[in-house]
Amino acid sequence: MEYKPSDVFVGVVDLFGVFMPGAIATYLLRAPLIEEAKVLGVSSFDSDATGWTAFFVGSYVLGHLVFLVGALFDYGDAPFRRLFVPWEKNARFLAAQSIRDELLGINSEAINTFQFAKAIMQLHHQGAIMAVTRLEADSKFFRSLSVVLLILLVARWHLLAGPWTFIVIALLILCIWRYGERRWKSSQLAFGYLMAHQASLSMK
Repeated sequence: MEYKPSDVFVGVVDLFGVFMPGAIATYLLRAPLIEEAKVLGVSSFDSDATGWTAFFVGSYVLGHLVFLVGALFDYGDAPFRRLFVPWEKNARFLAAQSIRDELLGINSEAINTFQFAKAIMQLHHQGAIMAVTRLEADSKFFRSLSVVLLILLVARWHLLAGPWTFIVIALLILCIWRYGERRWKSSQLAFGYLMAHQASLSMK
């Protein structure tokens, strides 16, 4: 079977966007989760095998739930971005959209410009899709980590004494900022690669 570098980064997206935030959430919520497991008939996590199995399963399940909730952040990112850099003033986006519309014609609305740019990179430029996907993995990690910090604030508020409350809130703000910054860069990079791809074709 032919090996593609992008196959690895699909796994990296899952690792950073799903499993790692899920592992953090499982660790932070381990006490109530253990109590709930006992209700379901799991009486002990004393053995290493049982404990690690529960941890990995819990991380995977919680990670997907965190990822699902984190996807709601994307709805807030769009209007926030429009306040600072509206799409109609984004030169890279307008150029990439023009390329998409020219190539797809009446079917151009079937796929958004970012996904179209990624599809072209996936088909023709493995190095480019790796770079874009790496940024996407970062953004999804910080998006999910923001959800975990929100869960921590709600579930453990009574235990966050003194400066810890401010530390968690500061981390939450920084994670949301980093999520937006990585998301922005991934889209701009994809648009730039699409422009370069189209220019290279016209030069042949």
